[in-house]
Amino acid sequence: METPLKNWLIGEFQRTGHRHESMSEASACDTCGTNFKRVERIYNERVKKNPELVKRPEPKRELSAKGAEMYNAMEFRLKNDPMYKWHLKTLAQGTASEKKKEWERWESGYYKKHNDFNLGKWR
Repeated sequence: METPLKNWLIGEFQRTGHRHESMSEASACDTCGTNFKRVERIYNERVKKNPELVKRPEPKRELSAKGAEMYNAMEFRLKNDPMYKWHLKTLAQGTASEKKKEWERWESGYYKKHNDFNLGKWR
C-alpha cells in the first residue's frame, strides 16, 4: 500500500483521542464509528480502483539443491501415497481426538510398518 495513504488512514483513526483493540470495537463506538465508516469507504474505493495497492509481492527465494530435492520428494509422496495424504488431511482438518490419535500413530511408527510406499509399492 502507498505509504502516504497508509499513514493518512492510520492518522484518521488516532484523531479521536482514544483507542480500540479491534476494528469491530472501533466501528461500534459512538465516537469512532462514523469516522471508521468514512475511512473504510475511502479505503474500499481506493482498492476497487487499484487492487494493486493491497497486493504483496511473493518472496523470491531460490531453493538450495538439498531443499529442491526434499521438495520434489515431498511432492512425489503427496501425489502417490494415499495413506500420507489421509494422515495430513486428518491432522489439518480433523477433530482434536482424531488429531491426537493420528499423532500417536505417527509417533508409534504405525505408518512405517503399514505403508506400502516404504516398500516401493503404491496404489
